[in-house]
Amino acid sequence: MLVKLGNTAQNLQAHRSIITSLESMMWEKDVGKFGRKLSEFFINTACYPEFLNYFKINYLDGDKYIQWCAAFQPQIYSNMETNNFVESWHNQLKSTYLERKRNIRADRLLYIIANDIGPDFIANTNRIQLNNIGRMGPEERRRRRRELDAESISEEVIPLLMEEVEDDQSNNESIFLVKSFTTNSVEYRISVIEDGMKSCTCPDFTWNSIACKHMYLLRRYKRVITVFVATTSLLSPEVYIAPEAEQQQQETDVQALPKNTIFNGGRCC
Repeated sequence: MLVKLGNTAQNLQAHRSIITSLESMMWEKDVGKFGRKLSEFFINTACYPEFLNYFKINYLDGDKYIQWCAAFQPQIYSNMETNNFVESWHNQLKSTYLERKRNIRADRLLYIIANDIGPDFIANTNRIQLNNIGRMGPEERRRRRRELDAESISEEVIPLLMEEVEDDQSNNESIFLVKSFTTNSVEYRISVIEDGMKSCTCPDFTWNSIACKHMYLLRRYKRVITVFVATTSLLSPEVYIAPEAEQQQQETDVQALPKNTIFNGGRCC
């Protein structure tokens, strides 16, 4: 810092005073109060012209103060008063997004940050602003895991993994065959009615009745199709009832699996 006085004690006292003022301005969430604090800061540090010139060029000119003041960035400074926020995101980065892989290519890391972490961070801060504060719950983690599994497939390979086999115009239903993520010879049927996914014959959807990774992969292939959303009522007319033949196929697929198979996040299919 460009503030030097006669002795060490005076230097430390001046540094503490300046840092305290800077932190107060950075965390100020009211624009008017920020302006008053900035004016007081210039008055109190007028005896340090070199520092003020450095501060003005690097942190004020060109509206740079917008980037570091909470009054102008409320969506970024929400719930960030402690290191717990940073540690939580660091843990999610390692465990959820990078799957604790020690070696990862730089281009893959940048892709994950831009396409996965960025949108999730924005969604998280928006949730905090709506006073729905809390970490990602178990269901949300499972849903995100399925999305990540689908996003791990490259764009060039996606068309090779699926095929539209039926298009029933009478009830606006389409059937897509999606290959298994683990066994290339296995295919699952996804029913789409009026641009909305209604069911998948994979064990994950059969057991959990929530959108599986095959559905998220189909959404990447057909952006106009919406992913299945579970309803709270079993009698809701929006719930898709699979034909008898399709139900039998589902039961056959499940029975063919090992008895100790765990349907957690769609890892089995």
